[in-house]
Amino acid sequence: MKTKVMLVMATAILLGVFSCKKDEPKKKIETTQRELTVDAHDYSNWTYVNLRTGEMVTKKDFSDWNLCQVDMKTGKKTVLDTQKGEGSEADVKIDWHIAFHQNQMHTNSGTVMMTDKKELSAVKEFPTTGFQPDKEYVNSLMVKMDMKLMAQGKIWYASKAVVNPVFGNAFTKKGSMGNAKYIPSDYVFLLRCKDGSTAKLKFLDFLNAKGEKGYVKFAYEFSGK
Repeated sequence: MKTKVMLVMATAILLGVFSCKKDEPKKKIETTQRELTVDAHDYSNWTYVNLRTGEMVTKKDFSDWNLCQVDMKTGKKTVLDTQKGEGSEADVKIDWHIAFHQNQMHTNSGTVMMTDKKELSAVKEFPTTGFQPDKEYVNSLMVKMDMKLMAQGKIWYASKAVVNPVFGNAFTKKGSMGNAKYIPSDYVFLLRCKDGSTAKLKFLDFLNAKGEKGYVKFAYEFSGK
């Protein structure tokens, strides 16, 4: 008799557990569509963007900076001085997905790919392969932080910089420094975020309404729980 009672109780408990699991509501995937223009013109700063809300925060680059004398013919650099950085990206108090510096970008531990589609609506689903993570560059000439001494052949560079190589295709630079134009790619880029959310991005311009360079305009569709 005791055995039968125990079996009935165990069955009731299991049914209750499965019933609770069935009743748990599924998290709804929310989709946001908008256009943003990010002020990325200041070489000293990175602008961090929350794609879910459109919120932005600008911070001075956190790394040490090296003042380098650069031989424009050979590309050889000589480090003349180092300026210590302060803080870290832990000081960015928003839930950010992409950071912008001029035409360079990196993600918050996300991965990126460039598609062969020219419209956001043409991307029906996210591929499972082909995405690339950010890349760290140490003591390179990858990211310029201050150009004020360029006429003397001296430029401040980030001693440690993180850039996503795929986003390097978002704009094509044409022309020399002063007259350079940045032409946006025709193609849609895809971002997989560390929390599982995703975004489709189409870059539109590198100018603001006044025609000033360093303002990244893009349309995007963000999906996340």
